[in-house]
Amino acid sequence: MKIAIIDSGIDPAHERLKDARISGVTLALTPEGDVAYSDDFMDRLGHGTACAALIHKAVPQAHLVAVRIFHDDLTANEALICEGIRWCLAQSIDVINLSLGIKTATPHPDLIAACEQAYQHGIPLVSAAPNIRSVECYPACLPTVFGVTAGRVTGSSRFGHDPESSIGFAAKGTLQRLAWKDGGYTVSSGTSFACATFTGLLASERAQHPDLNLAALRRLMAQRADPDVHPLAEVEVDDPPALLPGSVSEERLGQTLFNAQARQAWMQNIALFPVGHRERDAFANFLPLCPFNIERFFAYPQRFQRADPAQNHPPLMQDWLPEAADLDAFDTLIVGDIHNHKGEPHLHYALDLLKAVVAQDKNLFVFDRQVMDLLVKHLDLRRYQGRIYVPRVDRQHYAACMRFRYLPRADVPILAVMGATTRQGTFTIQLRLKEILEAEGYDVAYLTTEPMGELFGADYCFPYGRPKNVTLEPSYWPRLWQTVLRGVAHHRRPHLILVGLRSGLVHQHDLPGAFTGLDSLYAMLGVRPDAVVYAINPRDPTNEVEHAAEVLRVLIDRQPVLYTLNHKFWTPDESQRAADHFYRKLGIRALDVMDPDNDATILDRIEQAFSPMVAA
Repeated sequence: MKIAIIDSGIDPAHERLKDARISGVTLALTPEGDVAYSDDFMDRLGHGTACAALIHKAVPQAHLVAVRIFHDDLTANEALICEGIRWCLAQSIDVINLSLGIKTATPHPDLIAACEQAYQHGIPLVSAAPNIRSVECYPACLPTVFGVTAGRVTGSSRFGHDPESSIGFAAKGTLQRLAWKDGGYTVSSGTSFACATFTGLLASERAQHPDLNLAALRRLMAQRADPDVHPLAEVEVDDPPALLPGSVSEERLGQTLFNAQARQAWMQNIALFPVGHRERDAFANFLPLCPFNIERFFAYPQRFQRADPAQNHPPLMQDWLPEAADLDAFDTLIVGDIHNHKGEPHLHYALDLLKAVVAQDKNLFVFDRQVMDLLVKHLDLRRYQGRIYVPRVDRQHYAACMRFRYLPRADVPILAVMGATTRQGTFTIQLRLKEILEAEGYDVAYLTTEPMGELFGADYCFPYGRPKNVTLEPSYWPRLWQTVLRGVAHHRRPHLILVGLRSGLVHQHDLPGAFTGLDSLYAMLGVRPDAVVYAINPRDPTNEVEHAAEVLRVLIDRQPVLYTLNHKFWTPDESQRAADHFYRKLGIRALDVMDPDNDATILDRIEQAFSPMVAA
């Protein structure tokens, strides 16, 4: 039996496929619009390998044939899908798996014709579709195709059937460990994998009943269906790869806007300046989350030479500027908050260091637009050939993001981390939650308001705590946040999106000019998280914490799933008393997210909050 998998190719060396017989072909469009063929069917995305392994598990004796149409990402021209089906017809394929779908109400006549040809040849074509019944998806909705969606199934050998649905069948598409690219694994859910699982089951029946026509085979599969397995109607899990509006250039722009790895491909080896307690703590605790090689840390010298009173010049800093070898070690200097370090000697040292870096055309990642203005004022950048990156949100950025407003809504859980005040350690809490979730196998996309978050893999930064970085009027924020979430969900395909939001919902008497909370409300209206982790300070007035929690309940109609206490400078006894106090007042015990003993409890609370969505 030969089973074709029209997808991103197959990795034949993966251990889950070590006993499988595999061959394949790659189809690609030429600049002239023709279809070119090649023998390289190696999977560089992982999706096709995952589907192949699921099919091989059900029918290990089958010959798997990779028909690679996905190349740089999981989108393909509709013509390639049609050509892939036609190629299969000429190769005596017995079953075709299409773990993909095109969301449209008007499928192209060529696609309808290709599926009709497969039907006339007696070749079962199995295709995936979203769980949302109101969304039409082809070719799964065609009567000539076995359409498959995801069901709540405990075993891979069970599947369901809904005779009233245009899709028809439901198989296991819930979270599971899947074979992936580079010989690795991933934990994911999706109707793509439900489709592949069903293809394996159908192929097994086909091998036992080779003489059945497709109508009879459909009736047999309906009879074999478990009546207790139903499609997860109106619950969206990961959609199959699809043909979406937009050109190749838009796809690349989307990757740049919504995917940290693509946006920061120009950074590999980095140095940081200046390095304070915050930076040291972040890298000490979360270094594995940083995707870059950290080659150097530059801090301000702590000692100064006193000038000779007889000389008419100011005090001089010791000459601790980097050597040539130091500059050769990195390609990008991360420039932090140099304006927070007062004093003329500090400024002179910073500018001398930056002059040396600019002279070598090193890239600059500048946290704050205010610092960038300082560099433009004091450095000669006319011949500079490096790249300067400043996280910013302005009208131009808004217009670029709005090109992706057509994307479907974010279909993964959204967890927000908020602090009662703007000094609540939400950045640290985000990283810690990301660490806990990823240790369990979840792929977590990460949105932050801290530029430093981009050094730890943040897929998007909205730095509204830095007024010069965000010049877009707040009234535009909700729509921008909604589009960004859609973009991240589409271009990253994570299991969960983790969003850090500044709060200011509790008044801070010691911070003149601090947030009133209005900025955060605009952000929350756009994010509308499914759940919130709320950070509180033991010194926060209980009534104000309760008021802030009530605001969250009104906005998202949910209680915080977790309270965390920021008690860095408190003794364990003081922290415990504060935790007990807030438990009596708020009804939820606050936990220390930095304590590994709390990891299981934290993970359990998050999973319980999202259990309906995760199960889907």
